[in-house]
Amino acid sequence: MCLEKRIVVSVICMAAFAVFGQGTNNVGKSVEELKKYINLGMPVISDYRDKKNQKFELLRVATEQDRDMGFDGVLRVTVELTGGDEVWYGQLTRPQGKKRPDYNGRDTWEFSIPHGALKYPKLVYAVEYGYQVSNAFVAVDQQFKKVESAEEIVARNKGSKNKLKIIAKSIAERDTAEGNE
Repeated sequence: MCLEKRIVVSVICMAAFAVFGQGTNNVGKSVEELKKYINLGMPVISDYRDKKNQKFELLRVATEQDRDMGFDGVLRVTVELTGGDEVWYGQLTRPQGKKRPDYNGRDTWEFSIPHGALKYPKLVYAVEYGYQVSNAFVAVDQQFKKVESAEEIVARNKGSKNKLKIIAKSIAERDTAEGNE
């Protein structure tokens, strides 16, 4: 195991220990126990052009949980787009919003990723659903395409100036935070 992966695993373990030791409202259960109650669906990828004829990749994913559970999750999306000799990447973390009284436990998220002039872009992604402790993200459920972790994408693009602006939108059953980074 390389040094970077060991550091990442250590940070995640320390964050999990800190959370479980404090017994926070969000996570009174272990990650394994949370996996029984929450789910991250398989991301669906499509593309579109906006009104200005700009090209975008669209990543749509659903999260589900027991509606009475009270889990306030965080969704983290890490992507890498390649086309020709160009490589672009980005990462966006978004918390779920407040539950509405009629919340049914399902949230649908959309992430638009502009790619401009890239011809035949290839998308690689890590989509993770979990919680945040300080600056550490703890994944409970994950979906990957052509990578083994979000850290792999970030490490591969360390120092790159080709950063994507990922635009997040929720089309959710609850009032989910929106924005971009």
